[in-house]
Amino acid sequence: MKSTRNIECISYRDFKKLMVSNLPDSVSEAVMVIVDREGTVLYASGYKKVLGFDDLKIVNKKLARVEPRAKVLQMLQMDNPYLAVGDNVLPSLGNLRVEGAVIPLWSPDNKLVGGLTIFVPQNRVEVLRDIVDKIKTSAVTVNTDEIIRGNEIPLRNNRRIIGASEAYRKVVRLALQAARTDFDVLITGETGVGKELLAEFIHLASPRRNGPLVVVNCAAVPETLLESELFGYEAGAFTGASRFGKQGKFELADGGTLFLDEIGEMSLATQGKLLRAIQEREIEKVGGTRSKPVNIRVIAATNRNLEEMVERGNFRKDLFYRLNVIPVIVPPLRSRREDISVLFDYFLGKIERKTGIRITFSERLMKQFLKYRWPGNVRELENICKYASVLAYERSREVFELDLDDLAFRLGHALQSEEECGSVESVTIKAGLTLSALCEETERKAILTALSHCNYNKSSASRMLGITRQALYQKARQYGIGI
Repeated sequence: MKSTRNIECISYRDFKKLMVSNLPDSVSEAVMVIVDREGTVLYASGYKKVLGFDDLKIVNKKLARVEPRAKVLQMLQMDNPYLAVGDNVLPSLGNLRVEGAVIPLWSPDNKLVGGLTIFVPQNRVEVLRDIVDKIKTSAVTVNTDEIIRGNEIPLRNNRRIIGASEAYRKVVRLALQAARTDFDVLITGETGVGKELLAEFIHLASPRRNGPLVVVNCAAVPETLLESELFGYEAGAFTGASRFGKQGKFELADGGTLFLDEIGEMSLATQGKLLRAIQEREIEKVGGTRSKPVNIRVIAATNRNLEEMVERGNFRKDLFYRLNVIPVIVPPLRSRREDISVLFDYFLGKIERKTGIRITFSERLMKQFLKYRWPGNVRELENICKYASVLAYERSREVFELDLDDLAFRLGHALQSEEECGSVESVTIKAGLTLSALCEETERKAILTALSHCNYNKSSASRMLGITRQALYQKARQYGIGI
């Protein structure tokens, strides 16, 4: 095939589901072949109708005997298999020119188990696109639901991807698609939304899952040490350096994924050195004279607005575009309130299994939680659950209901009801909001209301608000609203 493009893959289990009911009617106009990991044909259809060749002649036989240069067989030999779409010539069928697609098939534990190849005569390319689009869409939906329920991609420390809102499901779907490629990813979102969790998920869902995941917190390493931390140093490179030298994080991540957390805290000088390493996939140790290639995938994360930092000259534009190949924007908890009760159930369930203490919230408190802005996002919510378990332990209760008064000290006036806030003037005084901040909060609520009213249809919401669709996207990014 002349041209390829990286797209998500599909598990064999999911494909069997699709074969039952979800593939379009146009599949009957295509030739479809499934092979196992060794290239044995498990299934074939369409040969007879499309090409006049008996399907059963190749089932249970090695595809290489029929088509030794089949692209699906080449795909099975790749370290990082991907879905490829393009044109091809089949010598075994009289040099027939066809349009085809090759799709890796994965087991539920993310092992490559075979491949699917689909092709059609070149004058029926629209049939191929129809089939491939249906497979892509259905595969991602099924996998996302499994991941949300915690049935796939086990994370460290028994953590899970949790969410009921469509906004968060979109994020997981995009992360899953990103995982199936080897492109660099930039995850942005407020503190506590779970950026590191998504980075780990992308790594473990990718073909690099058996390689290392190396994490660097760019904000936690002193600027004077960050270069040697990233690239390592040669023996005697500076005063106090080990006489054996040291490997950097890039080397340690070779064959796997390098996660650069808080990338927005890095100085311009280090950004320049990082750019070359990411662009060339080569590093030079501090005090060294030779470059060394590294085979890594880079995921970066930040809670800062890098586009604004670029405009102010605080972040290199070339580095931003190098990292921002696949942007994953994680919405804050206040813009996906459907997730609040689900997350509470998850964290309180973990506490109950660990301590035997069953914690519930009063109806009054739960109503306030659904109105609360959650500035600390999921991390803050988890901390409240831990705090509740401490209160229950102090009071020697195995079943403990938390009420609004129990959290007054921890959250202050933040858990006021809308009725208690009263007029705009009282909100400004009680919450300490400036006029500018109050206007921003009102605008944010108006956007959320319009999106909710229009079932997150961006065109309808922008018309309701009297702004362009582009302006809606800009405002959504500004306020951390996932659309």
